[in-house]
Amino acid sequence: MLSAKRTWHWGKAYREVGVRRAYGAAAAEVESIEHQVGRTGLMELIARAEAGEDFNAVLADLLS
Repeated sequence: MLSAKRTWHWGKAYREVGVRRAYGAAAAEVESIEHQVGRTGLMELIARAEAGEDFNAVLADLLS
């Protein structure tokens, strides 16, 4: 399974699955998260992750 959790992982994703599939997968994941936590929750997730909080921990917090 391919995992690109940081910006610098995208080069590997491009090489393994191509740009279209890499961005398509990312878009689908973002859409799924927004569906679960709403637009406000998605924006909070982004803000908190950018501030240095662990993405998965923040997502779990928002989903609970």
